[in-house]
Amino acid sequence: MISKAARTAKIIVIGLLSGIVLVSLVGCLDLLTGEPVIGDSTGEPTPYVVYVTATPPAVGPYHSTPQAGDSGQAVPTLDLSQSTLVPVPDESSSAEPPPSLDQNTPEPTPTPEKEPLVQRPREGALYSNRFGINFISSAQHETSETRFYAGLDAGAGWDRFAIYWNEIEDDTGDYEYDDYDETVRDDVIYGLKSDVILIGTPASHADDDAYIPGDLFEPVFDDGTDTPGDGKEINDDNPWARFVYTTVHRYMPGGKLAGQERWPEGAGVRYWEIWNEPDFNQFWSGSVEEYARLVKVAYLAARHADPNAQIVVGGLALFEKPEFAYRLLDIYKNDPAPVDRRYPFNVMAVHAYSNPPSSFYAVVQIETLLAVHGLYDVQIWLNESGVAAWNDYPGPTWATRPDQIQWRATEQEQAAYVIQNAAFAFLAGADKVFHFQLYDDCGNQPRGTTFAPHDGSLCDTGAICVGDALGLMRNESSNVCFNQHPQPGTPRPAYHAFRLASLMLGADEMIPLTGYMLDGRWRIVFAKPSTSEIFTLLWDETGRPSQMTIAASGEQAMLTQMDGTQEWLTPNAGAYHIQLGAATNQAQSPGSSYDYMIGGPPVFLAEQTDRSIVGVLPLLDLSRTAALVKWRSNDPGIVRYEIYYRDDSSGANEWVRWIETDRPGEEIFAAGIGRSYSFFARGLTAEGEWTADQPYAQAWTTLQ
Repeated sequence: MISKAARTAKIIVIGLLSGIVLVSLVGCLDLLTGEPVIGDSTGEPTPYVVYVTATPPAVGPYHSTPQAGDSGQAVPTLDLSQSTLVPVPDESSSAEPPPSLDQNTPEPTPTPEKEPLVQRPREGALYSNRFGINFISSAQHETSETRFYAGLDAGAGWDRFAIYWNEIEDDTGDYEYDDYDETVRDDVIYGLKSDVILIGTPASHADDDAYIPGDLFEPVFDDGTDTPGDGKEINDDNPWARFVYTTVHRYMPGGKLAGQERWPEGAGVRYWEIWNEPDFNQFWSGSVEEYARLVKVAYLAARHADPNAQIVVGGLALFEKPEFAYRLLDIYKNDPAPVDRRYPFNVMAVHAYSNPPSSFYAVVQIETLLAVHGLYDVQIWLNESGVAAWNDYPGPTWATRPDQIQWRATEQEQAAYVIQNAAFAFLAGADKVFHFQLYDDCGNQPRGTTFAPHDGSLCDTGAICVGDALGLMRNESSNVCFNQHPQPGTPRPAYHAFRLASLMLGADEMIPLTGYMLDGRWRIVFAKPSTSEIFTLLWDETGRPSQMTIAASGEQAMLTQMDGTQEWLTPNAGAYHIQLGAATNQAQSPGSSYDYMIGGPPVFLAEQTDRSIVGVLPLLDLSRTAALVKWRSNDPGIVRYEIYYRDDSSGANEWVRWIETDRPGEEIFAAGIGRSYSFFARGLTAEGEWTADQPYAQAWTTLQ
């Protein structure tokens, strides 16, 4: 056991937006020993690298992370006019799922003469509901059984791809869906769930040069209103509404294509993502108000076709317009003619790249914003995340300078990123994590881009000489881009890391318990109640091989390395002594305050325990106006929870009981701006024993 005096934790900055420091508290406590961990703070630019979806036009180049102040805009203060300072417990804060709209769903037109569609699910595939991969299929790339099996064998249960309106509707207003029929059908055949992005305005419907859908503010329905009802039709004068309705009706379970091809019951698309990165000018040059209207129209049109349609706010990049999400939700909050649930979406998506803690920041920021608006039922998806490998084709394998590999990684570091990224995202509260992407495909380069492996001399000619090795798999030689790898169609180490992450963290019941850095080594802990297991992820960020000592909770534990190799460990003097490989990636931008962009090779330690653990999850070190305090336990038999807070700025060391409840949960904490607070939770077991006798700091934050 490590002595209390040795427990010094480091606070890692995971966001610096327009000069405003937003950091995460990654030092909190050792829940397994019950000892607090003390932290300090540093400052760090947000290491985002924004990648595009498989857009037909050329987009690029590979982006470096904007530095603080680039956008000239600050993250706004949360509007807490509807909140209570130091709020009281409210067991009704969790909203019920929204009721379905009572609409007449168009009847499918079955064709009895066709044979039913035969599904071919992959035998033995995990189909994790928590993990997805971008572009397992798409209409822009050739697909095959091999490609689908690669995605499924990695453990993914979700596929994310785009449907481009501008590729479907011609100048006469006719729709041609053939290519997209195949893409959606293939997901149905192979048993994947689909996150479908609706994006791209036809030139005939574009508003000036901004390519924002024209007539967006025309009424959604043909009676001149935005009010849904039986017998109403979509207004043809709103082309975006017509496209959304037609597409959803075509691909929904029980919809037009399902009826024609006799799909199995329930097969089809339910989740519709509205555009991609609307807070990034490269994708959306319109205003926040126009995007708010885009989503609202999509919600009304989609649910007129399918009352069970789920709308996803397009994945947010967060760095260019940090105020975008705040303004978007305020627009809906103040909408004089709101939809049935006021906020016309069911999921908010975010994107983060290159530095795993960035995913923690992105999810916590959005989760807190949603909670302030009372949207506890809205899921958060990290539906783009990844880091490009530089030491494998089509990356800059010839690189000799740090600036040539900035925000990139070696193949082994890329694999470490995949696991660390998932751990941070789920620790923060993400419901799903998607990797970008299955194959390299075209990345950020124009369709058709390719070149042979070279020594860097190609760059001297002015030709495109580098691509983004983002894929879990290397491109096949038949790919339209980057098709000259000497080992085509083979998996990178990141592929095996993704599979390991989906195996270890892919169960819906996985519960985060804590996460912190101790003496330059990370520890993130999850629980799986059904098997009484605790999963602890460990990795180094000191840059040197080291040994980490973990107090044992059971008689043995399974240690799993990043490459999947496993061994049983038995405690020595009540603890496990685990060797960690050194962190090596320092590809962050110059001036970054952290030493390593990605940690060393992570390991999983799994052990069974009968000990009941209760704690408060990590918070951002600096919380904008309010903090979302979450308490969790590995024991579903806890009959009572008590949550306490302490005003650390007062110096009184007085713990105040804040919430009493019979279940794990979360609540907004809003108190004195500029003051620091610590939090503690304990639980009463079915046997009548408290998990802790006295409060101690399990998480903390400063309100700004």
